[in-house]
Amino acid sequence: MRQVFLRQPWVFKADPEPLVRIFREHGEPRKLGKGYIFQHGGGTEGEVALVQKGLVFFRFTDRFSKNRIFAVVPPGGMVGDLDALTAQRINVVAEAARPGTVLVMSGDRFRREISRSVEIMSLYAQRSIIKEEVILEGMISNFTMPLSLRLVGLLNSVISAYYPLKTEDWNPVPVTLTTFEIANIIASTRSTISTILNEWMDMGLVRRDGRRLLCHGRLFKADYNWDGKSVPT
Repeated sequence: MRQVFLRQPWVFKADPEPLVRIFREHGEPRKLGKGYIFQHGGGTEGEVALVQKGLVFFRFTDRFSKNRIFAVVPPGGMVGDLDALTAQRINVVAEAARPGTVLVMSGDRFRREISRSVEIMSLYAQRSIIKEEVILEGMISNFTMPLSLRLVGLLNSVISAYYPLKTEDWNPVPVTLTTFEIANIIASTRSTISTILNEWMDMGLVRRDGRRLLCHGRLFKADYNWDGKSVPT
């Protein structure tokens, strides 16, 4: 699903090799348990991490004190990099949704490393814009798209972050998201998500293999894209 930009909503794709190399050379390995909260805000107390294994959610607390997930960072994506540049705290929490491993460095070290060349800074600027577009696409979708299409778009984004979507075959969803997590991402409720998934199962569009959800490519023919491509690759 894409309505404004060329990015699919909610899910960050892996960062490019020149940025990943910085973490391989200077990052410290760390194992994370589920629920780990990343320190942010830049400076010496903040940290920037590259996710190697696991899954990270960006969430915020709305005015009703409800936690809302608005972005998903799979392996290969960075956490805390935007905060490191601004050195400001905001009402956003980066939380490990699964046990995993990361490579971590301080915000100061990250700023020094990306400032060593114009090429790296340019590349990072492009990646920052892409991430903001991913978040904006998700926000726009939640305000303008019917719920069923939001769910189609989220499943497409999760699958496409890991491998090219197969339009005529079954696509295992690489990440097991709970109905509660899905509901928080696409502004819905757990019971409504369960109802839609059950309807799709009756139609032969989705099925389960143990805990894993599989989606047939037919499901994504309804996915909307402003540039006319029914299923982005």
